[in-house]
Amino acid sequence: MNARFLETQKNLFQLFAEKKYQEALHLVQQAEDDFPSRIEKTYFWKACVYARLREFNKAVDCLNAGLEEGIWWNPHTLKNDPDFKEILNMEEFQRILDLCIERVEENNKSTIPKLQSYGNLNAEVGIFSIHWRGSSVEDYASYWLDEEMLKEYYFAFPQSSQVHSYNAYCWDNSEVATHELSQWMKDLKKKNPKRTWIVAGASQGGKIAIERSLLGLDYGSDFIAAIPAISEVDSFRQIIRSHNVSGLKGVIITGDQDYFFDKTKELSELLNESGVSCRLIVRKGLGHFFPEDFTRLVKESVVFIKK
Repeated sequence: MNARFLETQKNLFQLFAEKKYQEALHLVQQAEDDFPSRIEKTYFWKACVYARLREFNKAVDCLNAGLEEGIWWNPHTLKNDPDFKEILNMEEFQRILDLCIERVEENNKSTIPKLQSYGNLNAEVGIFSIHWRGSSVEDYASYWLDEEMLKEYYFAFPQSSQVHSYNAYCWDNSEVATHELSQWMKDLKKKNPKRTWIVAGASQGGKIAIERSLLGLDYGSDFIAAIPAISEVDSFRQIIRSHNVSGLKGVIITGDQDYFFDKTKELSELLNESGVSCRLIVRKGLGHFFPEDFTRLVKESVVFIKK
């Protein structure tokens, strides 16, 4: 995902937040021309805009047009997206949901996990970064990488075998996720036993990164978690009771408008009380998204962990 696409996505979300739907429609129409390879996004965005404009038939037509071109979306996402609440009971929308369910099942039979690496092969520090729910390595990695990062660190980005939607993946089955992630880390450690690894992730991947660090699944690796999807803290309390977590270090990067913020803050306090040196970085006004200076914060996080 290139910088221009990220900027377009950010601007679109801002227009939605401000309820400027006509402007959002113009932006999506421009995005269709500028990014023809991202029709899974632009069809979905246009459907959302039309639904907000109460042009419900056009919204459904957009989703159908995507399906005809081989695109599909996670049925849970479609069903629970607030933009589509007015068309949820339309017969044609229900047909779209059924087709998306079929495509999820079909793709889950043939998808295999993969690992993509970038950066300095001789770097002392490796960052094993677990993607968020509903993403691919190609999209997700772009948030973590810039010229300096590629020179300074070695990155490994695992991509789940679990299908979320078209060219997007998730870690919903924890048993499968644990097996895949552990095997990759074992192989990485074997290839370069001297490299120091930090386990990292965002949203769903951020939550998993913290869990793996506390459980010791990645050979004592410390963690960096961006906007982790922390919906409850009790499971972390149970891990802490049964594992020696003292001496671990970690950084959590989040925003005070993130809907997981309160639980994330509670978890940070629990970790520090339990012997984990956890730094909480909070960006004012930030929701469930990466901050603009994210790569700089990652660099600061590595320095904190290595001290």
